[in-house]
Amino acid sequence: MTHESPARYRIDESSARYRVMAHPDGSFRISATCAHGTCHFAVFPTEKHDEVDRHMQQHTARTGHAVFSRTVQDTAAVVLADRTIEDARPES
Repeated sequence: MTHESPARYRIDESSARYRVMAHPDGSFRISATCAHGTCHFAVFPTEKHDEVDRHMQQHTARTGHAVFSRTVQDTAAVVLADRTIEDARPES
């Protein structure tokens, strides 16, 4: 089930073309969790990718656990591909 907030204006969605892009002020963040059984080792999201690798290597050296789940996060922005549609929106 999805939740959508009520719109203040209506646009014919067949005519609106959107583009998803990485936010220009955003950066990639990476986190990792150990995939070994009930191990709770985790590296919280950080922009320092080498630091995540180093923590995983140290965990493997201490425990022998060698499989991790990594997640890469970025900040995304949804923009109108056609600026004329945005210009046609009523003032809020």
